[in-house]
Amino acid sequence: MSMKKFTTLALAGLVATSVFGQQNAPVKQKYVASPEQLNATAFNVKNMMIFHDVEQQSMVRATSLPTGPVVSPNGKVSAVSPVTIGTAGNAFTVLRCEQNQVFANDAIDAVGFMHRNNQTVFGGSSGNLRYDVSIDGGTTFNNDIGTLNPTMTLPARYPNGMIYNPAGNTNPLDAKIIPYAPTLAASWDGHFNGVSSLVTSGSPTATEHYDFQTTLTLLPGGLTEGMPGEFWAADFEYNGADLNGPVTVFKGVYNSGSSDAAWTQVGTLNPAHNTTFDGTVYMIGPNISFSPDGSVGWVAWLGDLTGGTDEVYSPCFSKTTDNGATWSTPVEMNLNSVPWIADSLQAFWTDSLGNPASDGIATCSFDFDLTVDANGNPHLGTVVGTHGSGQAYSIASGIEKFYADIYSPDGGATWTAAYISPVLTFRTATFGSTASTASMDNQCQIARSEDGQYIFYAWSDSDTALVTGNQNGIGFGQSDNTAPNLRIAAMNVLTGEQSYPKLVTDGDLIWEGRALWPTMAPTVLSDGQGCFKLPIVITELPASEPIDPTNFYYFGNDATICASSLCNPASMSLSWDAFAFAGATPPCAVGVDDNVESNVVLGNAFPNPTANQSVITFELPAISNVSMDLVNVYGQQVAVLANGEYAAGAHRVVANTEELASGVYFYNLRTNGQVISKKLVVAK
Repeated sequence: MSMKKFTTLALAGLVATSVFGQQNAPVKQKYVASPEQLNATAFNVKNMMIFHDVEQQSMVRATSLPTGPVVSPNGKVSAVSPVTIGTAGNAFTVLRCEQNQVFANDAIDAVGFMHRNNQTVFGGSSGNLRYDVSIDGGTTFNNDIGTLNPTMTLPARYPNGMIYNPAGNTNPLDAKIIPYAPTLAASWDGHFNGVSSLVTSGSPTATEHYDFQTTLTLLPGGLTEGMPGEFWAADFEYNGADLNGPVTVFKGVYNSGSSDAAWTQVGTLNPAHNTTFDGTVYMIGPNISFSPDGSVGWVAWLGDLTGGTDEVYSPCFSKTTDNGATWSTPVEMNLNSVPWIADSLQAFWTDSLGNPASDGIATCSFDFDLTVDANGNPHLGTVVGTHGSGQAYSIASGIEKFYADIYSPDGGATWTAAYISPVLTFRTATFGSTASTASMDNQCQIARSEDGQYIFYAWSDSDTALVTGNQNGIGFGQSDNTAPNLRIAAMNVLTGEQSYPKLVTDGDLIWEGRALWPTMAPTVLSDGQGCFKLPIVITELPASEPIDPTNFYYFGNDATICASSLCNPASMSLSWDAFAFAGATPPCAVGVDDNVESNVVLGNAFPNPTANQSVITFELPAISNVSMDLVNVYGQQVAVLANGEYAAGAHRVVANTEELASGVYFYNLRTNGQVISKKLVVAK
């Protein structure tokens, strides 16, 4: 199969052709978070309020998946084989990145998905909750088990779920299912919680509680386990129209005698929100996660704190080291304090005609997810772009964006970011033709291995050039995320090695461009041999309307990554040239120390750092065809340093950096099927 050719600089002046129409590349789009986005993704919370009565009368208009030809004209084949799982009355059961709706437990090889009921199939209400579960690592599922809230004092929405496995238990049927969800009647009015037996057929034994109706709660997220038998969730105060500002932390404690859990509100964080723009609290989240041993917890959200970067969404964090009894003063991480973000990306914060598209201030997009690694350090996965010029709390789409892991290597003393992948598209057009539409950004998800050594990333992005067969389809990021595909990646936090992004649904006959609202469990499944399954569920809209009955598919058997595929990030070229079709993985480039036997030597650039030029040497054992280029942190080529046949012996080239922006670059020597890479820093 041919490699993708999507170097975005080469597309800068092209006309953008999306799957559903055309737009001119020079148009600069800037997205501003709506009030609804502060509480969930795009308009989804608002629509849930408007249509929670109408949805009860929705009729099933299911259509089968398109069969299509065996091989499509542009070479698409059946590349993935997802497992059919449950169904819900509508799509307003997913849509929020902060929900932990998929859950997994490696010790008992179990994985599940919590969702709302499909009342047209099973009766009852869409406010009832059910779960799908596998006890063979996701190979087979038992679906639509429940309901978990048959009394339904208040209807549940946007549920979280998790598996509680008592210490030493090896029988998955002795584990418990923990549901946790907001409730909605006339208004958002508290939380539903309980404990259910894990069964694969029949009706589970479940407890049912409705708490915090007077706490001004809205949408709890991040359901997670801290110390054994202690469960956590985070929410914010909401007065029915606006965020009040405080972040609330809730704790549940399991009682083995009653097979139940008691929840209390154990903490209230009072961030110093910056409200100078219009008196409004701008905040997305919150989320909560604990370290694998339960000793360190973090709450995170995207927001704007007093003293931080004004009028952009920045990562904000608060930490506990005493089991949630106390939480640190919230801090805002300044994305522009990371040198390669502040310097290297400045050159790309322009539109396709080279005109300024923004003010060059880095900002997060409107969704994120959170995990904590083996060292107790937080990792926040989000898309980073730049603030729309002249528009508060916005992001400009027609410029470079990337999936970032925002993290602290030292418990919050310092902060940095890892570059995971370029992102080509951002906001979707809203899905659905009725007044009840739903939107999706990049649906950023993040997870860890059970031991916290590996971090995993999942997100959606549209590959319109592949869908249309037209290389003009991307248009320097101008296309919206209207044909989303699932991408995944991984990092080893102990070594810093990363995987190339894996394009899971690209090229698939059925699923390419249809990976809606992918949601991933907080922990992944391991085969014990260094390979991992990422428990991911994708949504299907059979009738193309989010208000109508919705189907779900489990992609964990296709979303796999092995530790052996991880590379030294300094040797990786993260441009679209490097990404292959689904199932293919680019080889890791090798460093000079790995090429002793070949006698190919790549010298260190001098001077390094440099302001104007640097001399680079290399040595060949025999006459060879050689190419050497200089690339930026995106893997985009900024200069060709050598190209042709070179004799045996030593050679030197000059890298002229006078016209380059300050930042980190890499020079890559390619010869005899090898790639040797080293870093060059430009400082002015």
